[in-house]
Amino acid sequence: MSALATVAYAMPTLFLVILSGQSCSKPPVSDGVAAQVASSKEGPTILPSSTPPADVGKLKPPLEPDPARTKPTPLHVVFNWSAPCRVPIVQDVVKGDHATRLRMNAVLESRGADLVLGLRDLRISTLDGADMSRAPRGLATSLTQNLAAMTPDAIIAPDGTFRGVDDLNGFVERGAKLLESSNAPELQKLARLLRLPMTQKVMVEDLHALWTSWVEAWLQAEIPAGTEQRVMMKQVVAGRMITFPTVVANRGPVAGVRDLVLLSVNDTFEGSDAERMFEGAGATLLNQAAAAPIPADAYVGMHVDRTVVAAIDPRTARPGRARSELRVRVGGLERIETRDTMFEWAAAVGCAP
Repeated sequence: MSALATVAYAMPTLFLVILSGQSCSKPPVSDGVAAQVASSKEGPTILPSSTPPADVGKLKPPLEPDPARTKPTPLHVVFNWSAPCRVPIVQDVVKGDHATRLRMNAVLESRGADLVLGLRDLRISTLDGADMSRAPRGLATSLTQNLAAMTPDAIIAPDGTFRGVDDLNGFVERGAKLLESSNAPELQKLARLLRLPMTQKVMVEDLHALWTSWVEAWLQAEIPAGTEQRVMMKQVVAGRMITFPTVVANRGPVAGVRDLVLLSVNDTFEGSDAERMFEGAGATLLNQAAAAPIPADAYVGMHVDRTVVAAIDPRTARPGRARSELRVRVGGLERIETRDTMFEWAAAVGCAP
């Protein structure tokens, strides 16, 4: 496996989008991209995805409801994270037949009326079953770990909503300089891509999506246990407003766990809305990285299902576990990608209620 491929499998969405156009022995695929673009004599080729492994790690609590305790009682989720706070996180990411386990700390600090959320001490624990702590410290492992450790901080409003990214320009320059220090031509190209405004827009959207799956999607939820609501949502994606149906459900208390409820949201994107998701920033970056342009009709007929399930404490909006799944179908191919995050609140420091 090439060094670039190793970096790609473990990186956040931003780097996966950039790297997904590079050729390697097992092509990486970015979050939300249903096909891998690779160069050939005939031009770009859409490669099928492998079936993800069934077991991405035994994370807790179980994302299953307790039918015996599920009663149509009212629910009201409020944000009550206290700073300073440091909570360990374990995250399993599956993309095709590749699985990565990440470990990190979510650190929350006060800044005036706002909160600043940073992902600290981020390291790759395993990569496709290999223990990265025992891997030789070559380009693949050192660059992978260094890039993984560079994550921009999110600014969170007092009500728990995402306000933006802190010091985005500084983050971009640090990342670009790290890539440039390798002297490898392919990484020099990544450094240039990282400085593009479109790349930075993707970065902000990705961080917002992560916080949404953990917390923001559930704020002010007032759905009785055992019921669901169907609503039409609007969202800006790559600078465009799209409208899509959403089903928000309260599946009741989490099995075997006190104080946590199981909430889920499912979005469906079809036709032009689905195509817009991938014809925007993501497609622009893929075209920049790919050896040959992506066909104009590559996204026609796309169908996207996005599901997030969270075991959350409604009194604080603290998740015990959050799992997101993206299922994309296009051109007769299907791609499934998952990101499963466990919060170890029992080992947290600070975080007073």
